[in-house]
Amino acid sequence: MASPTIPLRSGGGVGPIPSVGQPKDVVTELDRKLQESGERDELIAWIRERLVKSGWRDDLKQHCIDYIRARGVERVTVDDIMSAVRPRAKATVPDDVRAELLAKVRQFAESHVEP
Repeated sequence: MASPTIPLRSGGGVGPIPSVGQPKDVVTELDRKLQESGERDELIAWIRERLVKSGWRDDLKQHCIDYIRARGVERVTVDDIMSAVRPRAKATVPDDVRAELLAKVRQFAESHVEP
């Protein structure tokens, strides 16, 4: 079974919900509860807002533009861009955004998911 993802847009995902040291069924249950409660959508909106305010989105957009210009618009595919940009995108999410998101998910989990 694939790990649950938190999509940023319809049809796409950003990767598995963090599950370091957690049994897979707990992570799956957390994902289900987040979806059912609508909290997942609220978290996604919060993440988008924070990433835009931090300048992360603009930085990543410029990185994409530079990548396309360096290789030539006719020679790159969306998959090429995603493969090249994904590591930077993950690595440059501000630490305070990561920490606050983790705190929000933990708080939700403590009140909605049984161990």
